[in-house]
Amino acid sequence: MRLNRNDVDRHAVRLRAVFAQHWPEAARLASEDPVGCLGHVADLEVSITDGAGGANCPIAGDYDGQADPPLLTICRSDNGRRDGFTALHELGHHLLYDDSTWQYEICPKLKDARIDEERVVNSFAAGILIGDTLIAAHLCPDVTANGIRALACDTRASLAACCVRALERPGDRLVMIASPSGRVWFSSSSGDVYNPGRRVIQPMLADAAERARSGAGSVVIEGGEGLRYASGRSWLEARADVCVSDDVLIAVITRGRHKRPDETSWSSWTIECPQCAQEYTPKDSPGECFQCGQSRCPRCGACDCPRKVRPICRECFTELSASEASNGRTLCGQCE
Repeated sequence: MRLNRNDVDRHAVRLRAVFAQHWPEAARLASEDPVGCLGHVADLEVSITDGAGGANCPIAGDYDGQADPPLLTICRSDNGRRDGFTALHELGHHLLYDDSTWQYEICPKLKDARIDEERVVNSFAAGILIGDTLIAAHLCPDVTANGIRALACDTRASLAACCVRALERPGDRLVMIASPSGRVWFSSSSGDVYNPGRRVIQPMLADAAERARSGAGSVVIEGGEGLRYASGRSWLEARADVCVSDDVLIAVITRGRHKRPDETSWSSWTIECPQCAQEYTPKDSPGECFQCGQSRCPRCGACDCPRKVRPICRECFTELSASEASNGRTLCGQCE
């Protein structure tokens, strides 16, 4: 099975109650000083480092419950709000690790326990940082991209935490944080709007960002290329409510108008390699380029970064190999 939204909320509430019962001083400080409150959690080592997060967690941190004592790592960023959300997110993993109900009664029944655990600890952290009064002020009656932005401005919580709280509201939606070029940094969904994750650059969002910047800073779009998935499919019914502020794009994706019986809800898309012209989808790729974010070509490994042009042989005019070029040669091996 998979946890529905009510199940996630219920486990997050229970987790916050356990937190307050075992470490009341830490719970009292958590909303104002989420990183500092960890010092009041007994038998937990906290490490604050530079660099990327661990492989076990999509947030910029990590938790190792098998260490002695258990180790919680926060990868420091230049955003204190983000670090606070990371701290409470990883604390949620720590609480679940020692929770016998979760480990022995809930986890064995879950289809993908890792994904559902991420949803629970996200809700645990967001619920501490953002109270219900603020939710009523900014995300009621409807969840909008501008409402999420206003919520972030009115709290000490990170934008990701505000997105998590937005997903707890009634209704099916996908919430994304991305660059204006459509490169996704955060993506999570509730209900039947399937989450495409962060692997795919979204032209739909890039188009919306351009329209929003030329207008009032926000826009609602439907149709076009639709929402892309790594499988090479694109959902054409997606409706995107988008706002752009300080080079950060917030998008709330819902189901738009239903297609007529003679219209299709899905289409296909591929990436064409700029070097060898191979067509492929992200699921075929060996990975993404760290610099441009594009999925690399499975044939030649190229991406969207500008190609470095190597010197050519002055006799036959073929491109020199990397080793030949690095040695300062002007002739290829065959011509020499």
